[in-house]
Formats: sequence, structure tokens, C-alpha cells
Amino acid sequence: MGPTTTIFLPKPVSEQLLVTLDSELRSAAARIEASRKGCNWDIWMTSESTGFTHPFQVHVWETSKRLEDCGVDLKELALDSSVFQAFVTVSAGCNESEDWNLTKFLAKKIADRFDGIATKLGK
Repeated sequence: MGPTTTIFLPKPVSEQLLVTLDSELRSAAARIEASRKGCNWDIWMTSESTGFTHPFQVHVWETSKRLEDCGVDLKELALDSSVFQAFVTVSAGCNESEDWNLTKFLAKKIADRFDGIATKLGK
């Protein structure tokens, strides 16, 4: 497993958020598979520098239902779970330098689109 990051969004999980996120992911992915419920994606992104395709998993969660998973990050970033009602996790399937670069790129793309705040990358 490679780098992971969490992006906190100041919006609740809604159909509109999921559709917009799906569109953002599709614009970045070489290939994408979405779950039936629309909250999970397996995506493959192509590195411009190497031409290789790298796998990622993306999930959307309701912050209030997953505080045990994101509470430390919320506290570290001084964020309020009542304001940042949703969060997205991005996990790279590999641990090469390009996986780190693509994870940063995707986190920034999601954060910028939704006025979100991303955590630092971790393993």
C-alpha cells in the first residue's frame, strides 16, 4: 500500500456531491470503476513522466459517522466536524514516487473543487 490522504469537505454527503466528485475523478482517471452506492471508486491514473498507470482507491464518508477514523486529523487541522461534514480518502495502491505525486495531485484537485482541506500524506 502506498500513500494515503484525507480531504475534509465543508459540505454534507449528497447526491450532488457524489455526482460532482465522480466527474472530477473521471477527469483525472485513465480508467474508473464506481461502486453501486456511489461512494467508492477504484481509479487508475497515468503518470505523465513515466506513462505507467497507477491504481488508487477513493472513498467518501460522512464525518459524523466516522469520527473514530478522522477525529485525530480534525483535531490536528483544528477543524469542526459540524462544518466539515464529509471527507474523502485517497489511497494509492503502490508506493513509488509517482504514486506520491499522483496522490498529491488528486488531493489538491478534490480540495480545490470543494473548498476542502487535505491532510499531509501518510503511509
